[in-house]
Amino acid sequence: MDLELRDYLDAKFAGVDGKFAELRTEMRTEFRSGMDALRAEMDTRFAAVDAEFESVRADLERLETRLLTAFHSWASPMEGRVRDMSKLALGSAERLGMLEDRVSAIERRLGLPPL
Repeated sequence: MDLELRDYLDAKFAGVDGKFAELRTEMRTEFRSGMDALRAEMDTRFAAVDAEFESVRADLERLETRLLTAFHSWASPMEGRVRDMSKLALGSAERLGMLEDRVSAIERRLGLPPL
């Protein structure tokens, strides 16, 4: 009787082992297909993010160009004005120096002490 029971249980365990092997294979297949689908979706999303990033980068580049152009348009006339003011200031300083020399000469002739 023990031998018959043993054969019976071995057959049952062999059947259970076969079912587990089938389930394991099925689970691996489903897992791999799920992972493949997840990878495909992630690739799609990353591609969308990359496209959006590229769009934002292009917008920033255009904005930078417009800002630099506007600043240059403002700075060019300002540079000319500053240059003209510098010339005027230098000319005024030169004329002031000449006036100081003349006043000093007059003070010496009149014998006045310098201030």
